[in-house]
Amino acid sequence: MTVGGPARAVGVMLGVAFLALVWAYMAYTFGPLPALAVFASAGVVAAVVWQPMTGVYLGVLAIPLELFEFRVGGSFGLSASELVFLLTAVVAAFHFAARARTIPTSPVFAWFVGLLLVGVLGLFFAEDTFVIARILFMWTAFLIVAALVASGTASEVERVLQTVAFTGGIVGVVALATTGDQQLIGGGVIASNRAEATFAHPNVLAFYLQLSIPLALVTGMRARGLGRVVLLAAGALAVAGLMLSLSRSGIVGAAIALAILLAWAPFRRYAGALLLILTVFALANLGSLQDSSVGLVAQRLSTINAEGVRDNPRTKIWRATPDIVADYPFVGVGMGNFGEISPRYGVRDIGGLAYDHAHSLVLTFAVETGLIGVFLFLAFVFAIARAGVRALREIDSPGFPLALAIVAGLTGLFITSIAEYPPRTNVIMALMMVLIGALVAYERLVTARAAKA
Repeated sequence: MTVGGPARAVGVMLGVAFLALVWAYMAYTFGPLPALAVFASAGVVAAVVWQPMTGVYLGVLAIPLELFEFRVGGSFGLSASELVFLLTAVVAAFHFAARARTIPTSPVFAWFVGLLLVGVLGLFFAEDTFVIARILFMWTAFLIVAALVASGTASEVERVLQTVAFTGGIVGVVALATTGDQQLIGGGVIASNRAEATFAHPNVLAFYLQLSIPLALVTGMRARGLGRVVLLAAGALAVAGLMLSLSRSGIVGAAIALAILLAWAPFRRYAGALLLILTVFALANLGSLQDSSVGLVAQRLSTINAEGVRDNPRTKIWRATPDIVADYPFVGVGMGNFGEISPRYGVRDIGGLAYDHAHSLVLTFAVETGLIGVFLFLAFVFAIARAGVRALREIDSPGFPLALAIVAGLTGLFITSIAEYPPRTNVIMALMMVLIGALVAYERLVTARAAKA
């Protein structure tokens, strides 16, 4: 045995002993939990600095802690996942600058940068420039994280998707455990005790779960042994949590995502068998189902009709939006400033409160970034769609089902966004950018594979 082996072992033991003494001192001085938090934070920083992709895994895993925020400068609150993603973005930027990783070139990222530049203009004229600065700061970090994911290997990207799927199951468990007795009012137009889980609103829960469900099903079917059981169970729990959110647009978006997954032959076989089982079960238990949560979901979805749309408060917002765009046509009123302007056009929520957004992805961009911003956003969406088509052009590619799951989730969310604005919540925007980065990675891998053939 060489001298280096025992010396290295002694050094490790001394280092561990020193860290134990430091922790004991901190625990005695500040308490065990703060001391543990400091050591855990140091471990996270070290892991991300050593391997930045670890930050993506940890950032996603921290999403179930979304309600816990660290307050910096009063109203500037950062959740655990936001902090990890910011750290990851900083480390990834250094890796890109040092050429430790190659920055992936994609029109997707180029159009998004253009959208951010239009947002910068709002700093010179908007009423609330702080919210613009925060959005630009966070979205730039999410863009760097997306580029990091896009530069990853096939195994790294798949682990990212598995992590998203797993956390969807955790969030589903929290939704099941924290939701009380649900009731519908006005024929289903209003719902009480909608599940929120670890988020601030039921629709945010729906956004997250409808992105994670396709990933859970596909990664679960690709896994083996215990991994398959865990991921498929996560998918089932995510579906249950989505139903408890009673989000009509979220449920419709998830249904569209599952329909897209039918393009993958293995999923078609499982889906056909599952549909047959559910049909037989439903016919045998029709009476009890009408009084259950399933009946509530069905009644809630039945309000998606012409009368329901006409009576929806969103229509008041949508009618006023063209007038706002006409008054601020080119670069809008500034990112995040919809609520500063809309009350002047008679758009107020119950109690006179201002709406945060236009309850529509395209209309919100139209108001906040003007027609130039809408053009850049639609070009961004088109570039994503193009990347998806390229990633799916080889049906026998190993990454085909995973790319299909991403396309399914993003498509479902885009349909949902007709009447919602998912980017309003940072954690949803972060997840969207992570999945967009993964899609660009699969486009790159398929292109490289075709070039070698």
